[in-house]
Amino acid sequence: MGGRGSVINTFFGVLIIKVLETGLAQVGAQEPTKRLITGLVIVAAVILDYYRHRLRKSSGLSG
Repeated sequence: MGGRGSVINTFFGVLIIKVLETGLAQVGAQEPTKRLITGLVIVAAVILDYYRHRLRKSSGLSG
């Protein structure tokens, strides 16, 4: 399928995951809960990115 990405987007993705992990550790979440929440955030990001690109494609914008 070919990937799209940038160093800046990767940086922000890693930053979000690390902040999430730190916050979950601060509230005392168990390891399975941390993994589940982190996984759900990643899945949500992929779904949002898919629809964002689909909307951009249907509106005729490039990118």
